[in-house]
This record gives sequence, C-alpha cells and structure tokens, in this order.
Amino acid sequence: MTRKLYLYFPLVILLAYSCRKAGQSNIIPPTITSTFDLADSLKINSQIAAVEPDLYNRYNDKIYAVHSVNKVGFNVRQQGADIIFEFADSSVSRLVPSFSIKILHATFASLLPEYDLTNIYVAKLSDDQEFAGGSRAVGFSEIVEQGVLRISWNRDLHTVSGELDNLKFPVGYYVLEDIGSIMRSTIGPSLTTSGSSRNVTLQFNFVPAN
Repeated sequence: MTRKLYLYFPLVILLAYSCRKAGQSNIIPPTITSTFDLADSLKINSQIAAVEPDLYNRYNDKIYAVHSVNKVGFNVRQQGADIIFEFADSSVSRLVPSFSIKILHATFASLLPEYDLTNIYVAKLSDDQEFAGGSRAVGFSEIVEQGVLRISWNRDLHTVSGELDNLKFPVGYYVLEDIGSIMRSTIGPSLTTSGSSRNVTLQFNFVPAN
C-alpha cells in the first residue's frame, strides 16, 4: 500500500521556477504552454455500503475535476543520475495538485521518446494535494495503474516538450471535503480499496530544463 504523509508544503518556488530558469539561457525560448486535466473518480464498494450506507451515499461516484490552460508551473532538472520532472497546477486557489516524475538513469541527451510510468525500474511518481484547510496529502512512490510520459529535448533552446498521457493511480480523499489527516485515515482506505482513482493528462511545450 502506498505510504502517505500529510504536511504543510508551500509551492511558491515550484510555480516560479520556470521563469527564473528561462532567463539563464542566451537564447530566449518560445513561451511555455500547457494544457492540464485532472479527474478524481471516487468509488465505494457494495460491501462497505452494506455496513456504512452514509459513507457510500456521500462519496460513491463523486467526481472532482480540474481543467486549465497555461496555469502549470514546472521544475525540470538533472539531479544526479536522474531527471526530475515536476509540475503543479495553480488554477484553483488553495487546492493545488503537484506531481514529481523521476526518470531513472537518464540525461536530457539520452531521453527516450516515451516512458511507461507503470514500470518502477524506469520512472517513479510522487504527488501531493493541497487542501483548503492548509494541510497536504503527500504520496511517495505511487502505484501507477497506467500512464505514459512522452518527452523530447530541444538542445538549442534547453527546453522539453511533450505530454503526460492517461496517468492513473489510486486516490484516498475527496478534495472539496477534506478536513485533515484524521478524515483521510478513516475514509481513505475505503476509497482506495474500492478503486477510486486520480486521472491526469498534460500537454506541455518549451519548458526550460537544466
């Protein structure tokens, strides 16, 4: 089971990183563009419904969705032997989702056209979600059910472009109603074991990378 840690975590540095990095290149790259979609699909199985009907009625088939254009901040860098691809969507105030994909044993020059994110020997996913109350849910080494990262490196501009296609992994909270770690610890297992999932797609162009 994925280990969760709940904490406060500001995102100012991540969201501002792209602009700062872009200024370090002698060649000014084209404007960064992004299209982001997120959908949390919540499920409560029938066995739990028989015991806790209120829980079933409150959360089963709930959907939380976000769509944004050019509201994603990026932090893409070489870190040791790996490439770190981080991004966060700021379109919904105080409810910011963030993601970090570690591409193992890679350099920008050696990037493959695509990476299967279900293969933990190729890439690892971490994520966190901000809640209105100020706390965060952080997941390390998520169990990815599906998802492909397609990424290409522009050596002249020092940028990456590509897409994150149909990323899917378990989710154990309802963003709009979450009130803290106590709620997640009691309701979260019912959601994750019933097949609740977070689904993410992202298109990105001319993201500065160093």
